[in-house]
Amino acid sequence: MTIPTIEVMDDGMRVGEYVPGNGIRYTAVAMPWVVEKHMGALGHVEDGWLVVYGNKATAHLFQATGYLADRYIAEKLKVDERDFPWAGDLIRALVDRDETIITITCAWCGRDMGTKPGHGTEGISHGICAACKEAEVGS
Repeated sequence: MTIPTIEVMDDGMRVGEYVPGNGIRYTAVAMPWVVEKHMGALGHVEDGWLVVYGNKATAHLFQATGYLADRYIAEKLKVDERDFPWAGDLIRALVDRDETIITITCAWCGRDMGTKPGHGTEGISHGICAACKEAEVGS
């Protein structure tokens, strides 16, 4: 399985390319955006990324945090539905938001048990840690 290739320039600009094997080469460029200025149709953010999608020559300002769903990316950058999930994968990788995280917590004692991929959902999931499992079921 191929993954997007991201090149980070000295000025923070990122150039991304994705060739997933479907016959299409996806390209995009992202520049850090820290200016609080409304940019009309591009959007309004104070901290985020200005992303230019090369396949459609469209651009949009994206917030610095939060999950970027395929439908949102498609709407803002005019991406064809047939180009997903590849175009979405490229854009999320380009702006360091390629995955959401779910924190796993022990439902018995509240101990942090790590994280797992959220696939678009953020939050907390519960399990049972080894110590509480041992206490509940014995040896």
